[in-house]
Amino acid sequence: IFSGYEFTSTTMKKLLVILLALAILIAGGLTYLNKVFLPAKIKSLIVLAVSDATQKKACLDALEFSLVKGLVLKNFVIYDAGKPLLSIPDVSCRFLIWPIFKRQLVIPAISLNRASIFLQRRADNSINLRKLFPAPASGTQPAQPLRFIISKITITNSRIDFRDDTLKPAFTKSITGFDLTAYLSLPASIKLKLKANLEAVSLILLEAQGEYRIPEGEFSGRFS
Repeated sequence: IFSGYEFTSTTMKKLLVILLALAILIAGGLTYLNKVFLPAKIKSLIVLAVSDATQKKACLDALEFSLVKGLVLKNFVIYDAGKPLLSIPDVSCRFLIWPIFKRQLVIPAISLNRASIFLQRRADNSINLRKLFPAPASGTQPAQPLRFIISKITITNSRIDFRDDTLKPAFTKSITGFDLTAYLSLPASIKLKLKANLEAVSLILLEAQGEYRIPEGEFSGRFS
């Protein structure tokens, strides 16, 4: 392509100036995103959208953009009755930019690392996490500050503390090394595959693959 083209010192200087200008523009854009736009505009919208969808208190310490990870959320927590229901030190995802201006956050895939989850089966046989998933819309609904569209969730190196209040006394157990890949078709179903360690006298490896149907609250698949 460059056959017969001579790179003079003047040409090299121009290229360096162009590259330097691009680097400055990218650095300036990232600084604006991380210092102005994301904290002032998007952070509060995410917290409000999660709170509206789950009817639970949500908190987020920091929000930033990384060229490697995409959008990164730091110390994201959802509370239930004043206690952490879901706590995630590090959430990262790549997202589509233009839908943000239509108050939509389209995320093809999201990654949660080192999450802590409190899973409770209440005395009335209901599951506390079920309300984290939005119910199908019926009638006219008030406009939410930001609509989430997520296709895939990956959870790695996480922990679940389980409590079953249908038993007397209540049964408790912890699951560590929790790895999950879930494909979302909200609000209808979630297809998932997981691996985890059940804490007992010796660690027990758990594996499961199947589909959770949200409206019915039923799981169909296989365990091993």
